[in-house]
Amino acid sequence: MKDLRRKSSIFADTNLNKNDMIKKTLKAVLLTLCLLSTQKTILSQTDSEPARYDIVISEIMAKPTPEVGLPPVEYLELHNRLPHPVTLRGWRLTLGSTAKSLPDIELDSCGFAVLIAQKWQEDFAPFCDHVYTLSSLAVTDGGQPLTLYDQNGEVMHYVHFRPTWHTEKIKQEGGWSLEMIDSSWPCGGAWNWN
Repeated sequence: MKDLRRKSSIFADTNLNKNDMIKKTLKAVLLTLCLLSTQKTILSQTDSEPARYDIVISEIMAKPTPEVGLPPVEYLELHNRLPHPVTLRGWRLTLGSTAKSLPDIELDSCGFAVLIAQKWQEDFAPFCDHVYTLSSLAVTDGGQPLTLYDQNGEVMHYVHFRPTWHTEKIKQEGGWSLEMIDSSWPCGGAWNWN
């Protein structure tokens, strides 16, 4: 009976103070709400328009130098979490305060697409089958908010990344992208990026 009580306690760690317990509880509640909203949208979708978190920003290359296996190109990757293909028409992206209209993007079922600046298309094409270009793409090295909007101006995904999300110091110096670890938790912060 004593072991059962210990295992059932959420806050078995006696080193947690009251503020830490509140923060831990709030984080658990927010993550649960995020998970419920993402499951609801996926379960309710067939071949209709994507809902919030169905299309997410899943990879961010903000500081491509020094080069590590790829051309020195800033890019963003979009991921379709739906079990059917979708076409993004009239979608927009903001990088900080800079707004960009996206080209029409065809995303396969559970597929990916990469956004890069037009001038890098030839250099990057051998590395990815689904490359889409923008007139320019400048991702701030020090981190910034990135927001993906659908054709109606609804927020589909938001992430405010920071270079400190890289867990290894050498990766913070450049040449490595940040990748979402688990797209089932699209509103997770630093813990869901590496």
